[in-house]
Amino acid sequence: PSWRSGRGTSSGGSHCTDIHVHTGPTLAEGHNEDWGGGVSALWYLSAYSSANTSFPELNCAGLAYPGALVGWAVAWNKHGLYHTQNGLIPCRTYPTGLAQVFVQRRALCRATDSVSYVRALTVPGWATGAALNFVDIRSSELLNIEILGSNSSVLRVQKNYSHMNLIKHPNRSNLPA
Repeated sequence: PSWRSGRGTSSGGSHCTDIHVHTGPTLAEGHNEDWGGGVSALWYLSAYSSANTSFPELNCAGLAYPGALVGWAVAWNKHGLYHTQNGLIPCRTYPTGLAQVFVQRRALCRATDSVSYVRALTVPGWATGAALNFVDIRSSELLNIEILGSNSSVLRVQKNYSHMNLIKHPNRSNLPA
């Protein structure tokens, strides 16, 4: 297969897990971060804020890892949009591809709704892959987006759903790597 399951903490026992609840008027999304050990003590919350409208990536907030940018983990913006990421570990990476943290940050921080988010997130040419768990609080919309290189799949979550660090959408387990 083109994918191997994501790696957990240094003890090898866990993955990021997302639980989506969407039943009638109830909408919830829960996420756990799987990095333990020395890294979890160094997480921090960061908010970007700028009046410079030509660079809207400076208007969002989220959890950041040491040496990483907002947008790679749990993040949100002023339009009621929120996302989390489950890393997908492809057997092959594309060295000249786009860095996922920049694509993810740009998609979330510039988006005003799910359409603009998905359009920005699913640009072709990613270097690796990810599964993004997206919530639009205003429209009560939950999405799960799986991406590898130039291949992407969007699932509109209409009921309870869970996702971890592996490909889950139907007919996607053998994506070309």
